[in-house]
Amino acid sequence: MSSMSETAFSIDAAKGCRLSYRVQRAAKRDHPVLVLIHGLASNMTRWTEFVQTTTLQHDWDILRFDLRGHGDTMRCADFTHEVWCEDLHTILAAESFTQAVIVGHSLGAQVAINFAQRYPGKCAGLVLIDPVFPDALQGKLATVSKFRGALRMLIGLVKFCNALGLKRRKVEKLDLYHFDQQTRALLASSSDKQISEIYADPFLDIKHLPTANYLQDMYEVTRPLPPLGAITCPVLVMLSAGADLADIEQNKRHAALFPKGAIEIVECDHWMLTEKPAESRAIIEAWCRKLVGE
Repeated sequence: MSSMSETAFSIDAAKGCRLSYRVQRAAKRDHPVLVLIHGLASNMTRWTEFVQTTTLQHDWDILRFDLRGHGDTMRCADFTHEVWCEDLHTILAAESFTQAVIVGHSLGAQVAINFAQRYPGKCAGLVLIDPVFPDALQGKLATVSKFRGALRMLIGLVKFCNALGLKRRKVEKLDLYHFDQQTRALLASSSDKQISEIYADPFLDIKHLPTANYLQDMYEVTRPLPPLGAITCPVLVMLSAGADLADIEQNKRHAALFPKGAIEIVECDHWMLTEKPAESRAIIEAWCRKLVGE
């Protein structure tokens, strides 16, 4: 468990939103801050286990936050990649962090790529855990990608209904630290159960997220990415070998487009932080230490 302690913050951001985030300060301050960004229909509790157990906590400041529309920032209902990037820039400025190594999972990896494209001077490096490359998608997300225009209209309809008062009064909070523990126990007790049956269930996602927010997540995760060859900072791409959401060979080809990129393959599905937490953590730690010359 972590010997350090986190401090919770909330600050005002654009469009009347109040952003929630946590910072764990290290004794040393000679490294960039490590920023952790969660994925689709998720929140910053995705990183609780990592923060508690990573050896980087002794030398690196660690910051995690709820993307607008998620977790404790859920009330902020209008968001895009551009808005998320601006929010992160606002948080970094508030904490006087001049550069960051940004770690993102899935949708969070897309946010990291967009941030590096918009604010290249702020990025010392990127760690992209199963980044979503839209043209590599398969299955349900590939179908969503084909009908993005209709999805945009559906989002507008749901928001109109919300404005009329037709919405859920309460959305259950999701603690992914405890949910991961339960999932591991379930998978260990049932050889027939697949993690995708649990973590790729839209009915479970909507249980913990307003419908309009979930649909906006789906819209943003299927958006085209900036040119990967234009990302100038070092990049580590971590890919799950058995992910059902995307074609692994296409993912490798996209990952190879980063000029200063490295690729690590982990034998798991799309949720490697749940399935292979120790292995994933060790890969991230080794790359970050190499980045700063340790």
